[in-house]
Amino acid sequence: MAQPGIISSGGLGGRSGTDGGRLCRFGWRRRRTTGLLWTLALTLGCAASLPTAVRAQEMSVRFLSTQFAPLDEAAALRHHAFDNFDGSVHFQPYDSLAVIERLAEGENAPVDLVAGVHGDLEALSQAGLLQPIAAMSGLDPERGIPASIAEAARLGTDRQMYIPWMQATYLMAADRRALAYLPVGADLERLTYDQFRVWAAAVDTANGHPMLGFPAGPRGLMPRFIQGFLYPSFTGAAVTTLRDPEVVPMWEYMRRLWQHVNVRSLTYNQMHEPLLSGDVWIAWDHVARLLPAIRAEPDRFVVFPAPIGPHGRGALIVVIGLGIPSATQNVAPSPGDWRIAVPRANRLIGHLTAPDIEAGMISALGVFPIAEASRLWPVDPALISIADAVATQVNDPDTILGVLPPRLGGGTRTLSLAYMLLFTQIVLRDADIYATSRIAADDINSLFDQDPHPCWLPDPATEDPCRVPPR
Repeated sequence: MAQPGIISSGGLGGRSGTDGGRLCRFGWRRRRTTGLLWTLALTLGCAASLPTAVRAQEMSVRFLSTQFAPLDEAAALRHHAFDNFDGSVHFQPYDSLAVIERLAEGENAPVDLVAGVHGDLEALSQAGLLQPIAAMSGLDPERGIPASIAEAARLGTDRQMYIPWMQATYLMAADRRALAYLPVGADLERLTYDQFRVWAAAVDTANGHPMLGFPAGPRGLMPRFIQGFLYPSFTGAAVTTLRDPEVVPMWEYMRRLWQHVNVRSLTYNQMHEPLLSGDVWIAWDHVARLLPAIRAEPDRFVVFPAPIGPHGRGALIVVIGLGIPSATQNVAPSPGDWRIAVPRANRLIGHLTAPDIEAGMISALGVFPIAEASRLWPVDPALISIADAVATQVNDPDTILGVLPPRLGGGTRTLSLAYMLLFTQIVLRDADIYATSRIAADDINSLFDQDPHPCWLPDPATEDPCRVPPR
């Protein structure tokens, strides 16, 4: 495996005098943040008088991540989040398995902080490679983290195992011309699945051909829609309800809806191009895959949350969190030594969770703050509507939040294929709904037999391995 590049922000090594004095002003520059974060920043600022060698060692943070690995993303993260950090950040992006290998080396390959999606951090915790996080600025209740996400970050324990940082998710988008055909009384933020189908049918009739689109191509994210949006909305969960009687009306609904879906959806991998070309007027996709269209013509498109079904609004969220490896010395090694009383990992977490840094990640990397306090920070006007739709979808009491499936020993793709096979057999080939669902449930249980794993949101959390129960 190729050695990943190390991206390092400008450090403090070799600085002195007036350059070092900038640290004390850091506290004043952050004065608009919440109280605990302000205290943290001011403490850092007053460390400016430390000897250069001590500052260089203390302010250097070793940061490992499964996210932002592409060169353009890593460069954007460095410019936005690290360049104005009062210290140096040695940022190394790896794939998920390499992160586990690296952290397993412990003190032989020290790491201060790790970032990953919920499933990555869960795998690290199960391997004993994460330590619980004590109260700090990232947990400040004033940030406004949804209770369901804060609970998920405990990873089934009674301790906070990671700090919810950013999120990616999936939304609906529509050409404004389609709004004229909305059902009477329909509200985009409270659209039901029945209204959604009526709307798609009206646009189809008006234009003489279907203009609803899904990314159902070979590299599209249609399995995420089925698992994270459709199943929870109609059955209340995504795995444990695969044999429930409610799957029958759900799939019957999808058959009717698909009559108004552009046939080229089976070739679409991303929806921004069909939206821009006008091939579709309504679409669902990952936010990052809708962004090019919104940025290109922000006045032409609207974005809004997914529809609401009989059980609520199923919505899949990609939570990106910050965790502290178990081998990290996250306490001052010498009691009473005030110079290193603020640990490296905590200090970078405090910086990365500041509202201006989090809000700026929208424009820089297309990910969105989980914290309400950060979402309200000024951002690119063209992206405000997306940020609002993301917040509505996550914070609505009717939303049934789900997270990405765990790694399952590499079986995540197998799980996605099971959902896509359900769609293909039932919707495209008109197979028997209940019989096909039973076969899929057996296949998924076989996957769990190979790699037992507790259920994950939106399914109920249990200590026992996840199973599709018999009916």
